[in-house]
Amino acid sequence: MLVPVGAAFDGSAESRAALATAADLAGSLGGELRAISIFERPAPAHPMFAVTSYREFVQDLEDEHRSRLNEAITTLAAGVAVEPIVVEGDPVAVLAEQSRALGLLVLGSRGYGPLRAVLMGAVSSELVKRAACPTIVIPRGVQRAIGSRPIDARVVYSH
Repeated sequence: MLVPVGAAFDGSAESRAALATAADLAGSLGGELRAISIFERPAPAHPMFAVTSYREFVQDLEDEHRSRLNEAITTLAAGVAVEPIVVEGDPVAVLAEQSRALGLLVLGSRGYGPLRAVLMGAVSSELVKRAACPTIVIPRGVQRAIGSRPIDARVVYSH
């Protein structure tokens, strides 16, 4: 049995390229694709929860991530078994943990440059250090997955 290929997905153009690349690789290897979407739970003390239910907000956030991931999966070439995974937590920690069960992890890099990476932290650079499997980082601006058609790089907004 082949070890699955994983793809980190956050709805960005870069993560769409990573998902398409991971699907192509999984398909060429005859393996499974695990599409992983991670959301971070806001602090329950946030003032907006004075007007809306925290539990409902978190559920809506998870549902939104699941819906966006499922929509992206429908754009992939047929023939690859895809397991959608939606998880709450820190992206680096979740992906590092998920990487233990993967043969390869593919993710996108926003590529904002060294200053933003230092100030804001970079998921891709930290994950490359912590991943338990080989990791491919798809740089910003890639227009097609490895050996495939151009990527549907629609802009998707998240909160």
